[in-house]
Amino acid sequence: MKNISFVHLLLFSLLSLSLLSSCTEVIDIPLEDADRKVVVQASLYNVPGFSQVVLMQSGSFYEPGDYPLLSDAAVTISDEEGNSQLLEETQAGVYSLPSLIGKEGMKYQLDIEYNGENFQSGSLMKSAVQIDSVSFEMGEEAPFREAGYVMQVHFTSKNPSDTYLKFRLLVNDTLINRLYLYDGSLPRGGAGQYSFLTASFQKGDRIQIITESLDKEAFSYFDQLSELTGDAFGPPSAAPANPKSNLSGGALGYFAAVAASLKEVVVP
Repeated sequence: MKNISFVHLLLFSLLSLSLLSSCTEVIDIPLEDADRKVVVQASLYNVPGFSQVVLMQSGSFYEPGDYPLLSDAAVTISDEEGNSQLLEETQAGVYSLPSLIGKEGMKYQLDIEYNGENFQSGSLMKSAVQIDSVSFEMGEEAPFREAGYVMQVHFTSKNPSDTYLKFRLLVNDTLINRLYLYDGSLPRGGAGQYSFLTASFQKGDRIQIITESLDKEAFSYFDQLSELTGDAFGPPSAAPANPKSNLSGGALGYFAAVAASLKEVVVP
């Protein structure tokens, strides 16, 4: 079967996430209606053409699934060397530049001006983490997992105790709608390895593993979101259970500088 390049795979992954977010349910918590807030979903990648900032408005408990996209904002990303780029609104509520690409080891700042409000966030692009090898072990049916092969990845990090990873899996070109996180400061499977305990695979499955290296603050957002909802693909609602944002100014959401790498394997 023809291999997918990293750039095309990442594009497919991002497009799939966009589709998934449109059908994710809002948490069913019986709270009083809350003021709508600006929601930011901003990612700066080390791959050209995929960095973007999405602005929307949080939904009401009484209007689930209603997340209007926000246009006419001024969105700027700058680095610690003084370089600054004003993003273009390529479609309603989506801001990007084809040439926008992050550099590993660089600190970045996001500035957003919208409707008289200002939101800011900073993020450090860590070093990309490469997967050295992948192993499989046959596993029986277990809670949240069907019978099949369980996958474990082994990787090398320059600073294992300060490594924060988010994995995305595509199996036979289909994105798995689940969040996988690795926190190097905790004993989650040991240093330099991660087991996908809630996923099972069959012989001959082709698996693409996208490894996304995050700084601690961005990782913390996804970690909290995973614990609260079990799903990191939907826009948050204006509820007390929202994960803590790394943005100032009262906005919900996140800004993440992401160093991504790709590994492709076939289950033997």
